[in-house]
Amino acid sequence: MVHGFVARDSEGVRTVPTWDTLGLRATASHDTHLDDVFVPHERVVGIFDVGAVPDGFVFAILPWVLPMLGNVYLGVGRRAVDLALDTARRRTTRSTGDAPVASKPFVQYLAAEAELVLEGATAQLDELTAGLTAGVDYGERTLPRLFAAKENATRAARQATELAMEIVGASSLHRRGELERLYRDVRAGAFHRPTARRCTTSSAAPYSGCCSRDFSPVPGKWPIPLPRGRRSPHLPRSW
Repeated sequence: MVHGFVARDSEGVRTVPTWDTLGLRATASHDTHLDDVFVPHERVVGIFDVGAVPDGFVFAILPWVLPMLGNVYLGVGRRAVDLALDTARRRTTRSTGDAPVASKPFVQYLAAEAELVLEGATAQLDELTAGLTAGVDYGERTLPRLFAAKENATRAARQATELAMEIVGASSLHRRGELERLYRDVRAGAFHRPTARRCTTSSAAPYSGCCSRDFSPVPGKWPIPLPRGRRSPHLPRSW
């Protein structure tokens, strides 16, 4: 398995427009086809046997990708709740004497529930990223912490977005509104690799005495020291 960098304008690289999805449409994650593409040695960052656990530059990406994904989806949930609360403050209803919808006890309850789930996931991501930045060694709990942060953040984002739609009501279903798009986008969190199923099974491995096949501990490979200002020796200085 060769890991390297290929420029999009390299000969043999072409993009096939296949991204026709429920959510995350703006990412335009189309298929990339590589036909006899040449990758110079200086752009190769690692070569590993199929199934082997990567090390160095490649493996060090994992601890940062998972919190990043969690933060992206948590941001979607945060935006959904902010939109819903802004709507509730501006919209009035005769049932409360033309007072804002936000004054309704049930709307306040929904808002509180949304804030609770967002605060919990935010605190977990903040603690984890602070530890990673400081170089904390979590030992056997490293993978469970990473998977839990990603999974809990995406779950919280989905819950918060659903609560936001309840606050706004049926108008949240209109395609002309931003909330409808956010609802579609946040659904992808469970399928954005590692999937929700992979997160749960891999998180259980260290505690159940069984190791996940794809992420089983390898002596000398995990936990790994996180890169702190270092570069891969294989990368040219312009990268």
